[in-house]
Amino acid sequence: MPENETLVYDTRSASRWRPIAERLDRGQSPVDLFPEIQDQFYTALQKVLRQWRERGVDAAHLFDAALNDPKALQDLIKKLSFDRNAQLVRDVAACRQDADMAQIISGFLNAAWEVVDTQLGLSRRYESQSLEFIGLVHRMLSRIAGSLIDNPSRMLKRPSRNEPPPDLDTQLEESLL
Repeated sequence: MPENETLVYDTRSASRWRPIAERLDRGQSPVDLFPEIQDQFYTALQKVLRQWRERGVDAAHLFDAALNDPKALQDLIKKLSFDRNAQLVRDVAACRQDADMAQIISGFLNAAWEVVDTQLGLSRRYESQSLEFIGLVHRMLSRIAGSLIDNPSRMLKRPSRNEPPPDLDTQLEESLL
């Protein structure tokens, strides 16, 4: 298990993302692999939040500092040994002047997803540009954001795999036909 969990596919976390990347490279569809991608994203995010807490930094405090106190945020990042994900929160906050907590959290999750997207090479795959895949990602990020906005200190719960697939017509507010 890596010392410092990351959402990034690198040598320390390769065991998390490499099998998915290899299956994508063999031609499996991102839509078909989405349940595994989602599981790994949730697992990585849960571990990030747990590691912050184990180092004495509550996620709610980190997000609040990002919103209200850049000096305190930098102190927390230092306390977290310059954790990449904490720095990602800082970078999002720096880019979003006059943001609220929801925007900071959503921005962090979107930035974290962009890292995973890049590492898995999803953007270069035609299938990942499908409305179905984009809808799945949007739904996942929205669910996580809603949970964190309600209580940034609470551990995230995975969605049930028994949930029905999303209704894209409803999500897009228009018929696809």
